[in-house]
Amino acid sequence: MLLVLVCALLLSVGCSFIASSESSSDILSSPFKSSARSSGGEEEVAFQEETEAYTVAYVAAGSVDNAGFQRGLSDIAARRGISDWENNPETWTSVGRGLGRSQLSDVAVTDTVESLSAGDETLVTLVMQGYSATR
Repeated sequence: MLLVLVCALLLSVGCSFIASSESSSDILSSPFKSSARSSGGEEEVAFQEETEAYTVAYVAAGSVDNAGFQRGLSDIAARRGISDWENNPETWTSVGRGLGRSQLSDVAVTDTVESLSAGDETLVTLVMQGYSATR
């Protein structure tokens, strides 16, 4: 299921997909549900898990286009009924955890964070917190 989801996301931004060694059940264990939209609810947790998996797949495909990446995050959020994801710190720490799970070198992570944050120091800090949590 994750492979189909990730491929669909990557195709929507014109990227190719490089398969991860993780199984879909390891990455996404929550089924799609339409309940609980409050902070910490099932949809929020699922959004964070999908954000992490999407980040892994996006950087594995070799893309660091900020606008394309954010369109993908927006699509995930819309599917989950999540609003204001851009201002939710957990979104960005999830991106950092995804970078931590990727196969990028530390230098490539730094370059990717700079590109995806578009110079926003708050985003850099949040992404790097998530990244550090995986180390």
